[in-house]
Amino acid sequence: MGELLDQVQAWQAVLGLLGALVGVTGWLAARLRSVRRGAPEPRYRAWFLREYGSYRNPYLDARDELRLDRTYIPLLATAQHDTNQVDGDVERVADGQGHVILLGEAGAGKSTALQAYGVSLLLRRTRDVPFFVPVRILAAPWQHEPLGDYLVKLMHAADPEGSEREARETVGRLLAERRLVVLLDGLDEVDPARYERVLNDIHAFTRNDSGDFPTARARFVVTSRRHSFLRISRDWLPGGGPDAHREVALRPPADAPTQLYAVSPLTETQILAYLDRFRERFPDPDGPERFLAELTRLRLVELHRNPLVLSMSVGLFAERVQLDIPRSVAALYQTMIAEMLDRHSFLQNDRQVAANRFDKADKYDVLRGFALTALDRGWFGAFQQDDLVRHTRITRGRLVIAEDEVEDLAREIFDRSGLLTPTGAGRYGFAHRSIQEHLAAEQLILLGSAGRARLRRHALEQDWRQVFVYYTAMADQAPVTPFLAGLAGVAPVLACACLAGANCADRVGADIVARVEQVLEREPDRRIPALAALLSAMAGRRPAIRRTARDAAFNWITKISEPGAINAIGGTYEPALEIAVTLIEESNDLEAGDDLVSRVAELAPNDPRLVGPLWRQLSRSPRDARPLSTDRDSGPAAQPPPAPVARLVDRLLRLAMDPVCFAELQRQPPQRPPFADDGLRREVYPFERGLSRDSNLVTLLCWAAEKEVTCSEPNLFLRARYEDPEAWRRLERDRGTAGGPHRRRRWPLHRDRNRDRDELVVGGFLTVVAVVAFGLIGTGLVGPDNRFGPLGGALALLLAGAELGIALTMLGVRPGPAADSAGDEPSHWSEAYTSDDSRHWLEPQPAE
Repeated sequence: MGELLDQVQAWQAVLGLLGALVGVTGWLAARLRSVRRGAPEPRYRAWFLREYGSYRNPYLDARDELRLDRTYIPLLATAQHDTNQVDGDVERVADGQGHVILLGEAGAGKSTALQAYGVSLLLRRTRDVPFFVPVRILAAPWQHEPLGDYLVKLMHAADPEGSEREARETVGRLLAERRLVVLLDGLDEVDPARYERVLNDIHAFTRNDSGDFPTARARFVVTSRRHSFLRISRDWLPGGGPDAHREVALRPPADAPTQLYAVSPLTETQILAYLDRFRERFPDPDGPERFLAELTRLRLVELHRNPLVLSMSVGLFAERVQLDIPRSVAALYQTMIAEMLDRHSFLQNDRQVAANRFDKADKYDVLRGFALTALDRGWFGAFQQDDLVRHTRITRGRLVIAEDEVEDLAREIFDRSGLLTPTGAGRYGFAHRSIQEHLAAEQLILLGSAGRARLRRHALEQDWRQVFVYYTAMADQAPVTPFLAGLAGVAPVLACACLAGANCADRVGADIVARVEQVLEREPDRRIPALAALLSAMAGRRPAIRRTARDAAFNWITKISEPGAINAIGGTYEPALEIAVTLIEESNDLEAGDDLVSRVAELAPNDPRLVGPLWRQLSRSPRDARPLSTDRDSGPAAQPPPAPVARLVDRLLRLAMDPVCFAELQRQPPQRPPFADDGLRREVYPFERGLSRDSNLVTLLCWAAEKEVTCSEPNLFLRARYEDPEAWRRLERDRGTAGGPHRRRRWPLHRDRNRDRDELVVGGFLTVVAVVAFGLIGTGLVGPDNRFGPLGGALALLLAGAELGIALTMLGVRPGPAADSAGDEPSHWSEAYTSDDSRHWLEPQPAE
């Protein structure tokens, strides 16, 4: 035994070294295993950025890929649960805690916005990990796996060198840590036959909260077309009635209800920002500005608020020296469709070899006839690929193709036109619904009287409304006038909407407007579409009809002057907003007047799309309008009725209190009214460390001062100005020099009494020590032998002073004036720097 102990002692160092080596090796192995297990996530992140960080836009005729983060224009989204809440862009609203549903029309950019949001999550280095899941793939016949397994498949596809078990472990970890975000795109694209399967799959996915794969902890961001979702909303969102607590597919997390948002059409500043992304494509340096100005002159801005149509239009006309943008919507569509059908006929390898085999006239003929056939059968969405092949075969007699070329012609339309997009296995849809509607209207015109009879059968079907509008805009006056006269007896609101583009006889147009006024009088539940139709007629081609429609619109808008009333009639705020924007846009040419514009602006909720039209209307307003009050700094005392311009200023001030609307105001072209000189700008905005005095907000405040407008719903900034002008002018100085509270200026030091007992005891002891040290040092310095010497004495005094300073700090002695007894709290007005509706008025902006 003793011999064994001697051997162990002899090898003790070696054994210790080996033990340490084993421990380090075990730790290193565990660490490497941990790193290897984490590898699928960073590899997936890199794969997602490669997959969705760039794209090719076929409408721009560009063969190179575009970086999404450089070309994408953030879309605005407005909450549907609060008509006066503007939530910001899609990225902001999608960052919420609960599930988010984004609604929008065809071509509104929902899918691109969803991919851009996923890319932004990764570029911003957030902890969330996005998984882009097109619903049409989830619902495909060959897709039999549940959603959870499909996510694992995506993770494994991004890291094929790893095992499927590791991919599943990684997805499970993301779920357990609540970091997985499912980007579910195109809820409206589910085949009705497979809808229940998808619904049940997601229902099960959002309820499994146990084990190592708790799918219920994932967060969803879903997109869908508005009208399609309204039909199935009860399956996804709880209602407000007795069934509010029923089980729905998107089971909301605790304290985080599912939020519903509408993707807003592009504003003028967003359109210009998109055009600026492709400035190099324009032959002139100011090409984007000229392009937008031409759209405004031709009244085509409204059509180009759709991102899909805008990208098509840029691809068609950006590179032309002369912006030959068609003067009508119909001509724009005809040019666009013809160009897309011929887009891929180009030189290859310097040889005259056209990639397209078939004549575009034949392809146009096929699409035009098929669009009408599909509408007749109710195919406003997806259709089978074989449906177009069968239609091509039926119409082959008038095409310049052989019998065995039917399928090839159809395939060329599918693959190379960009006008049809895949929605599932063997299923397609028109890239934008308006393209299908325009093609159907063209076909009806070619059919003559038979086409009018065929169209008349759908007069009461809402889905056919736009076809009527396109048809009457393209057809000649001779057939259109009797057609609209007959239509007015069945659907007067639809007939009035058609007056926007129809070349109709004046007497028939006046009769149609009178019929719509009867609808407004007798049918309150139809006032929203009736008002919208009148405003459409205000943009009509014939001056007499425009005047008649304008007078009728003014008469009825002034009767519905409460914001809540028009929203209650319409059910949602969107129609009211469309009415307001349409009226304001048309007032430039139609002399609708500030009174009508200011009244209708009150009907619309807060929305950034309202800012640009109101700002332009204000720039056209006269200077001699009646002011709101006689005292520029007084409160809202008894005043005469506000003048139209004053109402415009008031509405813009209230809009600017919302940060999103404020940002839209700041992006508008600057105004230079003659009265807004430097003196007035300093008077209305006396702050040096805030916004630039040339900013649009300061110009708006100058308008308010010139018109003596007292805002009807002032924020804290305006309340301070109205109620305490002197304190308002000192606001920046007081905040910058004293941090907010009012201070005494009598003493250079003050005592902070918020100290612990032990801290006071130690501080008191050190103070005594420092004072004694000062006494000893002083005695030594003044003594006859001066034991310290000059340098030593100075150093000793410095150390004693430092000790005394530390001791006094522990006792709570601080430099600076003390706070008044009235307030350890900031002054009432200093909160304007932190208030949600006024701080952006006082903080310098990055763009400034």
